[in-house]
Amino acid sequence: SSGINAEWPLRPGGAEILAIEVTIGESKLIICTCYRVGTLGVENHASIVSSIQQFFKAKKSKKIVIVGDFNLNSVTWPFDNDEGANNIINPIDKLFVDTFNEFGLSQCLTVPTHNKGRTLDLLLTNYESVISNTNAPAVMATLR
Repeated sequence: SSGINAEWPLRPGGAEILAIEVTIGESKLIICTCYRVGTLGVENHASIVSSIQQFFKAKKSKKIVIVGDFNLNSVTWPFDNDEGANNIINPIDKLFVDTFNEFGLSQCLTVPTHNKGRTLDLLLTNYESVISNTNAPAVMATLR
C-alpha cells in the first residue's frame, strides 16, 4: 500500500520542523524541512535532535532527506570529518555536525547558499542515492 503522513510537531526550543513520510510499497521515505535561528543555543539543538531521532525509531530503516536553513556559520562545507571538527569555532555548530555524523547523515550541497560564500542551507540524507541533482542557485539567502 502507498500513502503519505504529515507531521508538524510543536517543539520547545524554537525548532521549526515539518516532516512527511511517503510509503511506496515496502519503502518509506521521510522528507523533512527545518529552519533554525542561528542565535539559539543548546535547547534548540536538543529540540531538533529529538525530532530527527523519531525518524530512526522504526524497526525497518527509512530513507531520510532533510533540507533546511541551519545557520551553522562556523562550518565550512564540504566538511572533512578528519580535519574539520577541530576547526569549528562555535560549540553549537559542532554539536550539530557531530549529531549529523552520529545519525549517518551526509550533507550533499557543495556550493555556497549565502551571498558571503557560506553554506547555511543544508541537504542531509542517510541514503545519498535518492539525491540526483544538487545544483543550487549561487546565492539562496541574503542578509542585511
